[in-house]
Amino acid sequence: MLLLRAAIVAVVLAGAAILIYPPNSAAQTIPYNWYTGGTSAGGGCTGSGYTYCISPDAACTGQYEYYLNHTFLSLGPGTDGLGKPAWVCKYIANTVTITGYIHAFCPSGYVQDIFAANGCVKGPVPKTQGNSCTTAGNPITVCTGNKYQAAVDFRSAGTNVLEFSRHYNSQSQYAGAIGISWQHNWERRLVIISSSSIRVIRPDGQELSYSKVAGNWLTWDKDVTLKLAASGSDYTLTEIDGTVETYDSAGKLQSIDFANGYTQTLTYTSGQLTEVEDNQDRTLEFTYDGNGNLDTMTDPDGNDYTYTYTDAYPSTQTTVKLLTNVTYPAASTPYPEIEYHYEDTDFPTYLTGITDELGERYATWAYDSTTGQTTSSEHAGGANATTVTYNTDGTKTVTYPLGEQIK
Repeated sequence: MLLLRAAIVAVVLAGAAILIYPPNSAAQTIPYNWYTGGTSAGGGCTGSGYTYCISPDAACTGQYEYYLNHTFLSLGPGTDGLGKPAWVCKYIANTVTITGYIHAFCPSGYVQDIFAANGCVKGPVPKTQGNSCTTAGNPITVCTGNKYQAAVDFRSAGTNVLEFSRHYNSQSQYAGAIGISWQHNWERRLVIISSSSIRVIRPDGQELSYSKVAGNWLTWDKDVTLKLAASGSDYTLTEIDGTVETYDSAGKLQSIDFANGYTQTLTYTSGQLTEVEDNQDRTLEFTYDGNGNLDTMTDPDGNDYTYTYTDAYPSTQTTVKLLTNVTYPAASTPYPEIEYHYEDTDFPTYLTGITDELGERYATWAYDSTTGQTTSSEHAGGANATTVTYNTDGTKTVTYPLGEQIK
């Protein structure tokens, strides 16, 4: 029997491991954000149960000192039992060898990097943008209050799909080819933070964090199946279905190779994407205005799609733009233009409505004046009205059109 100084959160015997993750409600501030189970307060640690420490060394020491009879073996970077980056703490308690895993729990606005001094680096929390977690209404990302909107401007027929789509996230400040808070599907990219930390940006704006551990790129998010790897000076990102995306050393997408042999290749001119070509001789072509924003997209049939912008912050000298109109080829619809509205004076880049190709406003959104979280969505005439209330205890209450509430 193991002799403990106090109750331990998780214990295993003979070569098994301690897997410690923090409760969802935990919210520690730097520097006490290295967490582990079964340590005692003091010596650079604070709290009980899931104990927070100032360093992996303090967390490891606190962990093995829980036992009356112990021998320290080693501490170093590695991976936990789920294949996620962690500091690995090994020790003997009585005659039993135990392995503990130490992670960083990061405050809001930070993501884990086990090589950073405090285990966290500044950046968005993974998967808070895009079509992630639970959504309500048209659609509101309930877990964060982000307003997400997607639009497909062109999609080819058949199995091998060539597409141009756009994705809006109210909580994103990314200002790319189609203006602030918007990105198109070919703007997926890698953000090289350091030699041991990369942020992967997906087509819909989701952000996933990877750390380099023992030569391998790993993410601690158990839901992520994308495999990041170095390939010479380039990087590859492999999906579970065998699709391989190749990025250059700066993180720009170069090509996509599908398991069935279908390929798509990107061409850049002066740093701007000018063409996407597949191995079926189909191309998407792009031109830009004087501000560097996308002006036209030309589909494989030679049809032009035009993008119009306004100043995102007209009272300042910034050149950041905001997408207001998309004009489709004349033959595609009777009234081939969509208009986007941004009417919130507190958050001038937040999408508040859409007027469709028929000239009718069919969607409206509202936001909390303090936090900017999306509070409601509805269609024309109040149809499908949905509200989200962000409660002080961190829970959310969704009220659906017929009055049903889910917390």
